Amino acid sequence: MQLYFDTSALAKAYTSESGSADVDDFLSRGTTVFLSDLNRVELRCMLARRFRMGELNAMQEQAIWSQFLLDVADEYFEPVPMPASAWTIATGLIDRVAPVALRTLDALHVALASGLPGVTFVTADRAQRSAAQQLGLNTVGIALD
Repeated sequence: MQLYFDTSALAKAYTSESGSADVDDFLSRGTTVFLSDLNRVELRCMLARRFRMGELNAMQEQAIWSQFLLDVADEYFEPVPMPASAWTIATGLIDRVAPVALRTLDALHVALASGLPGVTFVTADRAQRSAAQQLGLNTVGIALD
């Protein structure tokens, strides 16, 4: 199974929260788990935000980030570059899914995943899941209840 995780879902692999067990299950079944530079930047930003908000202490934040970097170094993920066409697809997607309130980076993740044949898109964001479904992606929602 080829998987592309939006960062909202990927973060659940590194933190203990609603949906973490489901994400771990998908990761264990994935033959290829794609990772974009968007994932890397968003995960770093999310950890810093949770530290600032007091949800993580400095040691927890660093441990999670270090584990992610180890997984990247161990080639657990398959890097996927952002093709120039993703920008055009994301722009069109925002109009296509209106009135769904699709955010910029969420649109870019969907656009990137849409260029990966046979991929299952995993997200913890309702609007993003709806957009991905409208593009015809096989989509899984995690912890959307």
